[in-house]
Amino acid sequence: MAKINYYIEIDSSKNAVVKPDENDGYLLDTDDSCTFSSNRADTIIRYVKSPFTDLASNKILTVGKGKKGPFKIGAAGKKRTVFHFECGRMNGGEFTPWGGGGNGTPVGH
Repeated sequence: MAKINYYIEIDSSKNAVVKPDENDGYLLDTDDSCTFSSNRADTIIRYVKSPFTDLASNKILTVGKGKKGPFKIGAAGKKRTVFHFECGRMNGGEFTPWGGGGNGTPVGH
């Protein structure tokens, strides 16, 4: 069972640089899990469509400086699917994305 952490580093230009602790070609399978961490306390993420059984689509997750998770991958299909997540912060009660565009979680087998 694989466990991957996505480290979200917000640089001085307020761009999110996401660094998975495995290479980007790694595919997650059913029952694998992910955690998230950041260098800033105000970092949040949002998956439009979530691959996790315990993190709903469009739910905002406060990542902050500590590790959040693990979040378990649901049923992985036979085709590779990349689930994109956005990185941002709350600004006046609204999700405001950092620059950099986020990253994706590759799932399938």
